[in-house]
Amino acid sequence: RLVGKYRFKEPVPATSWIGVYNATSLPEDCIQYSHVTYATDTPVHGSEDCLYLNVYTPKLSSATSEAPLDVLVLYMVELSCTSLVRVIDLNIF
Repeated sequence: RLVGKYRFKEPVPATSWIGVYNATSLPEDCIQYSHVTYATDTPVHGSEDCLYLNVYTPKLSSATSEAPLDVLVLYMVELSCTSLVRVIDLNIF
């Protein structure tokens, strides 16, 4: 999906919501070449609308929910030409 008039502009704030936000599905991958479709008429797949941050945490008890937590940031580029979140098994958290 192309972002049209928003391309090369500052990010737009997310639309607000009421209650708990359902973030159980992954957004579309960022636009990238696909090793599966590179020889077809559509060698790329994904969306330009891909500025998202996924945060994974263990379940915390109410007694520890206010304690400071360490943060691990994984930054990898061009890992098998695919979206990193689909490669790393996040069940380790």
